[in-house]
Amino acid sequence: DHFCHFTFLHWMIDILMLTGKFFIIIVSCIMAFFLCREESVAPGVESGWGPIIVVGLMSFLTSSVFFSLYESCSVTLLVCYCHDRSVNESLGVYYVPVELEHQLGDYSQMKKLQEQRLLQKKSHQE
Repeated sequence: DHFCHFTFLHWMIDILMLTGKFFIIIVSCIMAFFLCREESVAPGVESGWGPIIVVGLMSFLTSSVFFSLYESCSVTLLVCYCHDRSVNESLGVYYVPVELEHQLGDYSQMKKLQEQRLLQKKSHQE
């Protein structure tokens, strides 16, 4: 069950990362192209291909580092979600921070969360 969730969401994260990398690289190269054509910004530049290639490589490296950090955070959250579902599946109550309790539409769910929180406090005190 969790394998399907994990595989699907990881696949979505990979697509998002690939799309984001291409978007950043293309926008950076287009901006570099227009800046290289402007004589007041880049005087003496006869061919803009060199700077565009350098900008493309640098934006690829930067976006790769950023999106690898994003992937690590996303996978960590996904693992925590799957663990929470497996641990609390019998109760039907999943972890919700106190700040979000008031936004729950189902008050019976909120009552279950409060009871679960009391049980957790008692178990930690022992």
